Parts: sequence; structure tokens; C-alpha cells
Amino acid sequence: HRSKQETAAGSNTSSSTLGTHNIKIIKLLLLHSVVHAADEDDCTALHLSARTGNLDVVKLLFPHLSANDADKRGWTSFQCASIGGNLHVVNFFLSRMCFNARDHKGTTPLVLSTLYGHIGIVKVLLPLISADVPNTYGFIPLHYSGKKGYTEIAQFLLPHSFASKGTKLGSTPLHLTASQGHVGTSRVILPHSDPTVCNDNGATAIHVCAHKRYCEVVQLLLPYSELNATNKSGKTALLWACYGTHRSTQETAAESNRSSSMLGTQSIKMIKLLLLHSVVNATDEDDSTALHLSAETGNLDVVKLLFPHLSANDTDKHGLNSFHGAVIGGHLDVVNFFISRMCFNARDHNGNTPLVYRALYDHIHIVKLLLPLISTDGSKTSGYIPLHYSARQGHTDIVEFLLPHSFASKGTKHGSTSLHLSAEYGRVEATRAILPHSDTDISDGDGDTALLVSAYGNCCDVVKLLLPYSEVNATNKCGMTALAYIFDEDIQQFEKKTQNSEESKESKVPEKRDIKMIKLLLLHADANVVENDGITVFRLAASLSWFNIKKLFLPHLDVSTSSIETPNILKRKLKTVERAK
Repeated sequence: HRSKQETAAGSNTSSSTLGTHNIKIIKLLLLHSVVHAADEDDCTALHLSARTGNLDVVKLLFPHLSANDADKRGWTSFQCASIGGNLHVVNFFLSRMCFNARDHKGTTPLVLSTLYGHIGIVKVLLPLISADVPNTYGFIPLHYSGKKGYTEIAQFLLPHSFASKGTKLGSTPLHLTASQGHVGTSRVILPHSDPTVCNDNGATAIHVCAHKRYCEVVQLLLPYSELNATNKSGKTALLWACYGTHRSTQETAAESNRSSSMLGTQSIKMIKLLLLHSVVNATDEDDSTALHLSAETGNLDVVKLLFPHLSANDTDKHGLNSFHGAVIGGHLDVVNFFISRMCFNARDHNGNTPLVYRALYDHIHIVKLLLPLISTDGSKTSGYIPLHYSARQGHTDIVEFLLPHSFASKGTKHGSTSLHLSAEYGRVEATRAILPHSDTDISDGDGDTALLVSAYGNCCDVVKLLLPYSEVNATNKCGMTALAYIFDEDIQQFEKKTQNSEESKESKVPEKRDIKMIKLLLLHADANVVENDGITVFRLAASLSWFNIKKLFLPHLDVSTSSIETPNILKRKLKTVERAK
């Protein structure tokens, strides 16, 4: 079929002559081939010819193959013809096979022809197949015509369908066409549908089109919608529009040739329209206003529009104001707009300043802007300063910028320094930056040094970095050394794997990075140190059923004090100790 189309368009040879040659080829192959052979999708020759629309080939193959055979999707030849939009093939099949068969997703040929926009086939099938039969997703033909924007098909289906019928997620045809911005189709469906019906998220049709910034659809639905109705997150259409505007603008600008400024103009027009008819100071379930949401999403034009109508110092349930939201979102232009207009040093309910949030999220340009204006003091509840957050997250550029303005050995409420946090989370570069400014022997609330927490975090590179500057045999409040930490933290995990699955000996061997770290620590640590439980590191390690663990430890063991018992005996003794605890 493809060859016939291409050649007919580019040569003087008639398509009927080409059709004769095609038939001759098919007959020739039919004589020497396995007729019922199927491809990787279980499609037979009849499936393929029905979809491509070659009626002569279909007639030739029909006596040799069952037209009701389905491929792996559950499509028969009739459904393939409906998808391909081949009306003459559909008419041929109608009197010869079951035309109401469903595929594996419960989709009828009428639904498929609607999905692919073939109005001629829809008109033929509608008197024969019910238009209200849903597939497994709850979609009827009208849903697909609305979603795809097939206005003519929607007009034809409306007298035969229930226009407010919902899918499995509760979306009506109006929801679907509005969510895709199809103005013409929305205009056709609107008189037959209830625009106040909510989907499973509690959103009405105007919610979904406002969220995706379809100004014309919003304008169409506005007189018939309840603008102050809220979805399940407590957002009105205005709040939902402010939350979704910037994301939609970015996505659409990336996918089209239109400028983002033009998209911004449409967004502003929509916000103005909603602003005229909505409660401006409405809040969602987090007590966020439209100004909070637009600041967080970074749409400066919307922020400027809303600023005269709402207080920028109002806080949500977490104690965050609009300035916090702009800082968290990393929107420098919105931050600059707010700096001269509101309090920029306000703290949230946890005592965190905007600078703390910016250190947590990686935006160095905002940190540089705020650092001269906001104190680097930490949270009053957790004791975290900006350096702690940037170290934990591994934002090395922010760490390097904050170090001259911060006390690197300052601890949190738990006693963790920035070095502890970067080491525990395996932030190698951040640890390298902090190390010259911090004391490696400082212990946190559990008595752990930075080396201990890096062993706990199982980061070999950080352990290697800290070893020359740390006391390798130092113990925490539980009497654990860095070497013991590796085995103590993994013991439950490996025992659980052994109990829950049948694993080979190889699967119980430590990973290469574990072996490397163990070897590294064994070179500097004492393997004969007795823990608080009276168990040496070797005995703790042996309980993990790592079959090559003795080989690693033997050169470092004191035979007079070390156990040569099997791992199974050691495990039983350890379990006795745990039960005693």
C-alpha cells in the first residue's frame, strides 16, 4: 500500500496497474509460504493488509485465514481496518465476521476508529455498536473525540452518548477536551455537559484548563463554572492557574516556535480574567495564597499582578511567606522584586531563614544575593546553619562560598558538624572543601567522629579522604570503631537477605567497595578491639556469613584473643546477646 501511494504520486503509472502487480506478487508468495505465519506482534498477513487498506489482497487472503484471529493486543483484522481508516475493507468485513469484538483493553472498533479520527467509519459503525460501551480505562468514543479535538466526530457522537459520563479517573469528555485546549470541541460539548462535575482529584473542567494555561477555553467555560470551587488540594481555579502557569509556559515554549513572552501574555490575560471573578485571598490546604504559588513557580508578571491585592508577608501552615517560596524555587528575578518590598529575614515555624532554604536547594546566585543581607545563624529548632544544609546536600560551590562566613565546626542540636553531614551522606567534594576548616576529632551526640559516620554511610572515598586526619580506633558511646560500624550496620540487612531468599555463596560476599574500605581500615585499625558487648570486630564480621572475611582478617588477628569459631556458631552467640539486650 505504501509503495502504491508513493509511486502513484511520483510517476505516470496508474495505481490500478500497480495493484495488479501487487496481487500477482501476493499470489506467488501465497503458493510457497506458510499462510498463517505471524510476526512479533502476532499479526498475520490478513491483519497487515486490512490495516494498510488493500481490499484486493484482503479478498485474496480471507479464505485462507480466520478474520477473527487476534494479535497480541487483541486486535482482529476488522479492528485493524478500523484503525487504518479503510472504509471499503470495513464494509467487506461487516457481513463476514464479528464486528463488536473487544481487544485486551476492552476497546471496541468504534472506540478505535474514533481514537484515530476516522469519521466515515464512525458513521458506519455507530448504528451497529453502542457508543456508551467503555474500555478498561472507562473511556467511551466521546472521551477520545474530546481528548483528540475531533470536533466533527464529537458532534456526531453527542446525540448517542452521555456527555457527562466519567472515565475510571472521573474525567468527563469536557474535562479531557478542556485539558488539551481544544476550544472548538469544548464549545460543542459544553451545552450537553455539566461543567461543575469534578473528577477524582476534585477538579472541574475550568480547573484543568486553567492549570494548563488555555486562556480561550477558560474564557468559554467561565460563565458556566463555579470559580471558587476547590479541588482535593483545596485549590480554586485561580490558585491552580498560578501553580501551573510557569511550568506550562516553559514546556510549551520548548515545544513550539512561539516566543515565551507571547505565552506569558496569554497567561497574564487568563490570570486577569480569573482574578476578576474569584476570591483573591483564597488559600489551599497548605494555607498558600495565589501569591505564594506564583512566587514559588517564578512567574514575575503574575507576581506583579497579584502583589497589590495580597500581603506578601502572609505565611502558610509551615510559616513560609512568598519570599521564602521565591527563594526555594530559585527565581532570582522574583527574589529581587521582593527584596525592596517586604521583610526578607523572616523565619518559618522551624526558625529557618530564606538563606537556609537556598543552601538546601542548589542556587548559588541567590545565596550570593542574600548572604550580605541575612544572618548565617541556624534554625532555632534543629540548630542547622546554611553550611550544614549545603554540606549534607553536597552543593560544593555553595559550601565554598559559605565557608569564609561560617564556623565550620559548629554543631547542630545533635552535635553534627558540617563535616559529619557531608561525610555521612558521601559528599566527597564537599568533604574535601570543609576538611581544612574543621576538626575531624569532634564527636556528635552519639560520640561519632566524621570517620565513624562515613563508615556508617559506607562511602569508601570519604573514608580514604579522612583517614590521615582521624583517630581510626576512636569509639563512639556504644564502643564501636569505624571498622566495627561497617559490619554492625549491615548485619540485619545481610541476615534478612539470607532468610528471605535462596542466595549463592557469591551473593553473600561483600561488594568491591566494601572490601576496599575494609582493607583500608584494617591497615590502620586494630581488629582485636573488644566492643561493649565483649565481641571483637572479627566476630561481628563473621556473623554476616561473608565467606572470605576470615581471609581478610587473619593477617591482622591476635590468635590468643581471636575466635576461630565458624560463622554459624558466632551468629548463634550474637543472637543470644541480642535477646539478652
